[in-house]
Amino acid sequence: MMKTTPVSSRALWRRYGRATSGRVTLSKLWAWGPKLESALRDVREGRKSFSPDEPVRVSRLDAPRGHFFVMDGHHRAIEAVLRGDLDIATVVDEHVPRIERTGGAFAYKLAAKRRVVDFLAEGES
Repeated sequence: MMKTTPVSSRALWRRYGRATSGRVTLSKLWAWGPKLESALRDVREGRKSFSPDEPVRVSRLDAPRGHFFVMDGHHRAIEAVLRGDLDIATVVDEHVPRIERTGGAFAYKLAAKRRVVDFLAEGES
């Protein structure tokens, strides 16, 4: 479960508006498969995230409960898994707080969702 606190930093407030921030266990992050593939290629080629301290923007998933879908920050999530981190800073996207309830626009991404840690484990074998 995500520990939530209101975003207090002015910079985060300006960027994300009303949002909830906290830390999420990396094993609870899901993302769109094709985006994970391109982000992993970038990381392996040395193109890393420009702001590793910036939180990953996520949307809550209804199933599996307590899990999150990465909206922005795929490179940072991959780098965190490769470093061996257990959790990562996140901000819940105010505009898409629960991705499964938004309907058509995200349906194709949800159909190809993959758990970030499983994706990387498959790529290493």
